[in-house]
Amino acid sequence: MIVKPKTPKTIVRDPKTFVQLPPEGKRVPDTSYWCRRLACGDVVPTTAEAIAKAKGKPESKPKDSEPSKSADDSTEKQSKPKSKGNA
Repeated sequence: MIVKPKTPKTIVRDPKTFVQLPPEGKRVPDTSYWCRRLACGDVVPTTAEAIAKAKGKPESKPKDSEPSKSADDSTEKQSKPKSKGNA
């Protein structure tokens, strides 16, 4: 069974690990605990595709575009003064 919290602010914990269920959702065992969470509306069913889509969009675009440029620039700037000072 794959579920996610009803809202991003809803906190639902795994009964074995006590770790909070991520907002994008997670595969959980089909136990009475998760069935009760589903029945009372704390969690809603979702799909593996929806989880992958939720994880992929926010992480890939901002992190890939900005840090790579700044990391390259800072490395080049730091390399030049060190080599001039040592030579």
